[in-house]
Amino acid sequence: MAHGEDLPAPQVAAYISGWTNALDLVRRTDLTLPSASDDLHRAVAAVVTALDAAARSVLED
Repeated sequence: MAHGEDLPAPQVAAYISGWTNALDLVRRTDLTLPSASDDLHRAVAAVVTALDAAARSVLED
């Protein structure tokens, strides 16, 4: 979030929204990587979950 420290509130909201939308797309491996192994689907889900948790933690501060 250091990138957004100097941004006005509307731009921070847009920045966060953009990352949220990107993570939502990455999370949809059934659409983006339909022939990937179950292990890869789980690994991507774990990474996205960790990124989402980190972002929520930062926003709580």
